[in-house]
Amino acid sequence: MSFSATQKSINTQIKSPIKKIVSATLFSTLGTILCFSPNALAQQLSGVVLNKQGQPINNATVGLNGDTQQVRTNSQGIFNFTDVKQGVFELHISAKNYGHSNQHVIMKEEDITDLSVVLPRSVMEVIDVHATPLHTSSIESALPINVLSADELKMKQAATLGETLKNEVGVHSSYYGPVASTPIIRGLDGPRVLITQNGLDVGDASRVGPDHVVATETSTATQIEVLRGPATLFYGSGAIGGVVNVVDDRVPTSSEDQVDYLLQYNDVANEQQASVNIQTGTDNIAFHLDAFWRDSKDYKLAGEADIHDEDHEGEHEDDHDEGHEEHGGNRLANSASTASGATFGSSYLFEDGFIGFSYGFMDREYGIPGHSHGEEHGDEHDDEDEGEHSDHDEEAGVYAKMKQDRWQVLGEYNFEQQFISKIATKFSYSDYQHQEIESGMVGTTFTNKSTEARIDLFHENTAGWQGAWTVHYKSSDFKALGEEAFSPPAKSEMFAVAWLEEKHFGSVLLQLGARVEQVNIDADDSLIGFEDAHHDEHEMETEPSHDEHPELVSFEQQSFTPMSASVGVVWNYLPGYNLGFSTALSQRAASAGELFSFGPHIGTNTFEVGA
Repeated sequence: MSFSATQKSINTQIKSPIKKIVSATLFSTLGTILCFSPNALAQQLSGVVLNKQGQPINNATVGLNGDTQQVRTNSQGIFNFTDVKQGVFELHISAKNYGHSNQHVIMKEEDITDLSVVLPRSVMEVIDVHATPLHTSSIESALPINVLSADELKMKQAATLGETLKNEVGVHSSYYGPVASTPIIRGLDGPRVLITQNGLDVGDASRVGPDHVVATETSTATQIEVLRGPATLFYGSGAIGGVVNVVDDRVPTSSEDQVDYLLQYNDVANEQQASVNIQTGTDNIAFHLDAFWRDSKDYKLAGEADIHDEDHEGEHEDDHDEGHEEHGGNRLANSASTASGATFGSSYLFEDGFIGFSYGFMDREYGIPGHSHGEEHGDEHDDEDEGEHSDHDEEAGVYAKMKQDRWQVLGEYNFEQQFISKIATKFSYSDYQHQEIESGMVGTTFTNKSTEARIDLFHENTAGWQGAWTVHYKSSDFKALGEEAFSPPAKSEMFAVAWLEEKHFGSVLLQLGARVEQVNIDADDSLIGFEDAHHDEHEMETEPSHDEHPELVSFEQQSFTPMSASVGVVWNYLPGYNLGFSTALSQRAASAGELFSFGPHIGTNTFEVGA
């Protein structure tokens, strides 16, 4: 049973009289200058957006030439562009609960003031997607895309990202207990599915093991986008199975006042949750603040949990009964968790774009169910030691602590009447740490310091083609430290360039793309083998083999040059209906963990062996 409450304030924006005076003065001066410049020949483009009944559509979005200029319709459905130069342009018109429309416009010496656009009702909600560089919506992409937003996201929101998305088409959850789960897209997960925050890698260690929680939060997100299938064209090697992009407003692009909060209670785990998003600002400065807090107890079960071997059931039966009585019923031991975090962001808004930054932190502490390390190591101790320590080990169990600090910078600038029509930049730096703690002692510490930068260069409409070039860089310094660290410290770097293009041929949209990247991975020297303490006395008396003793191994630098290409077609065979077809060639480079791992992973009770 779950209860939640949300509220959003009405967006308001107040402009001072002084700004109006200053703006009027600037516009007058600019108009005088334009009278003596070639741009004085620029034309006006205006029209009306209607539904099939001939009624005006209010607040429809009209984008000109790849959304380098964008306006909204008024209550009469009228839109207006000024200073439009001569040439061929594409208008992209969209409105809530309506299908999108694309119109080609040829501007000559005369103004166009009588353009009429009719939008059909859509059978499904059409949502703009931020995960792709080019402007697209959930039904205009040849690549299958799921989008959770607004009330649907609030209703499906769960403590973990995997549980939030588990009911989406083609998506499942790894479900490592109620404390950690990652999305599985079409049967692929781990290093084959990329998790991003506003289009940039979250920079955690969730792809190393299913017990590592994803370093992102769903309760403060505005929407979550799932790209099903190969997405290496946009994001590189880690996205050959798909991408999950968590979108929020941590870098604000609007100074309108908005407050959004959520209160939720779940009686299955006595889970309490609260989150808040606040956005405000002045005419040119925008501020954003969000925060969340969550606390849950051990998960309630329909029956008794069976997590021990049969040989130990009789030995610990009394202890289990006492434990269930203390919990007041059947509970999944060691499944409690706590989490908290906050993000602050600010942006400077100007006429042709914006630039902003954000800083966020996140702390999580959670048990890892299904472990009883007192039993696992009991054979290594004599009976006296086992009697002294087994109770403490079972009580402490295995749990994890995760924390992350993340900085992000986003910027965008639009050029008027230039071949390069827009530049969009993204930068992030993440400092991540995950500790696996057994019986109160830190067994393994995972750290990841990652840097990522991305520049998208959009060109103007050329012969009906719209597109962008992407330059992408990412580096990661990953370390696993401790007695049970199974992967040596490794540094990886990726540099890539990509080219995306699309063009409308009547009711058919053709999408093309290609990408090439260079990946280099350097791993530190590491001891490979087994300690004598891991063998019993009989094995120690025999002559040891070569592999029984650890030896120092030096790894050569691993280099890869993956390439990707795709062709997609979207056919609007009826208003509001379309079919998408796509084919892609995707290659990926192996991750450091897949190459160099060798050792036990206590969080998952597995022994990891790299290639």
